[in-house]
Amino acid sequence: MQIQNTLVVKVDSTIINITLDFEHSNLREITIDFKNNILVSNLNKKFKLPELDTKLPNSVTAISYEPTDKPISNQSYTKQLVITAFDHIGAGDVDCN
Repeated sequence: MQIQNTLVVKVDSTIINITLDFEHSNLREITIDFKNNILVSNLNKKFKLPELDTKLPNSVTAISYEPTDKPISNQSYTKQLVITAFDHIGAGDVDCN
């Protein structure tokens, strides 16, 4: 489910898209796309995300930063942040007895 642009800009002016992925009525994943490349450490501070290699909250299984098309210097930049609550459960992964 994609959030309307009029609401996205109210969250933060650097964001161009927010997508929420639900599975069985539970929020599975949030994907946030940014207008420009953002330094990962600045992104963590801005949105109060845990630092890399630290323990995640119980409700989060992964936080990933998609790499940019062009690496900038030797620092980590991103244009997309993905926060995953739980992995996808496909039809083959569910045992319905």
